[in-house]
Amino acid sequence: MGRNSLSILTILSVTLLPILSLSFSTCSPTDYRLLVLLDDLSLKSSHSIFFNSFKSRGFDLDFKLADDQKLALQRYGQIWWCIGFSLATECGVDFDEVYMTDDTVLDLFKACPNIEVLKFEDCYGMENLRLCSEKLKRLDLSSFYTAERELHLELDCPNLVWLNIDCFEMGQFCVKNLSSLVEFHTFIVHGLEYYGQWCKVVKQLHRIAHIKHLVVQNWWLKLAPKDVFPKDFLLYNLKHLELQTGYTTYDLLGMAALLELCPNLETMNLDPLYKIVEDESLSEELLNKPINLFMPNLKEVRLKAYVPGQNQNQNQFISQFVSLLKKQGVVLEKIVLVSLYNGMSLPPVILRRRPPRAEVNEESSLHVEGSPER
Repeated sequence: MGRNSLSILTILSVTLLPILSLSFSTCSPTDYRLLVLLDDLSLKSSHSIFFNSFKSRGFDLDFKLADDQKLALQRYGQIWWCIGFSLATECGVDFDEVYMTDDTVLDLFKACPNIEVLKFEDCYGMENLRLCSEKLKRLDLSSFYTAERELHLELDCPNLVWLNIDCFEMGQFCVKNLSSLVEFHTFIVHGLEYYGQWCKVVKQLHRIAHIKHLVVQNWWLKLAPKDVFPKDFLLYNLKHLELQTGYTTYDLLGMAALLELCPNLETMNLDPLYKIVEDESLSEELLNKPINLFMPNLKEVRLKAYVPGQNQNQNQFISQFVSLLKKQGVVLEKIVLVSLYNGMSLPPVILRRRPPRAEVNEESSLHVEGSPER
């Protein structure tokens, strides 16, 4: 669906009247048709004041039920906004391929101060995206690639608990207040030309060091945390880490650098990292550097591996990594190997630590509980 033909705004809200003052454009729109999708046609009359505010600004409103099977959006041609209303328990807004100015976003929060869930995906037109809200709890920023100009992002949301920054290209990133954040996800295409964007996001971790759940890629050797973060920076509260990684020496050195920042980590999920380019070459010093994984509280590791016969080099690296875990995991209780076959997960192999009386040596202290079906 092209940007020139249709932009979509989805609003899930119990209270709709606060949006009366919302100004969607810096210019006065005329000759636009507005498609309004309703869960219940009774909302047409119960929120007549709201809808009349659009009519007074030159919009031609067309009301339809959201589950109308005869609805064909392409026939509307020159629609400016498509708005959907639903009776929901919390207020959420989802913008998908929408042209928005900085003022539009400011007006949105002024008119809808109780928004709790907000998503921007593949939106454009903004230069300084400042998100300031005391009610916002979940924020998803996806697919922002701005060839025309750099987008500056500032977050001031003291009650936000969940944040995702996915393929988001920006000039500057400032975390002003995310004091309640618990879970942080980020994903940037793993190519050298995008490393700068990943770095801008990850450098803000020292402002959200209280998070308990982190989802991130393994670029940590290149980042060199000791040179980027304050000397006393640690993710003390982090309990769960989801890391997209490979298992080469380059990857393991990066993993070790990250684990040094996570002294209280208890569980770690490892997913394949799809690299656009090969690893950067390592100096002889780094190639000969022992890999020490700091895991004083790590109890469980779950990683995805390929079944025998697929990607033998990767399997060899993973086998060496598992041996490393068994040797260095002081309190490690379980390693779960999830086999991948043609993109599908097979039943896992589970390695559990034997009771102390059965331990012979460190290498044999974890025994196989199950094996994947072939």
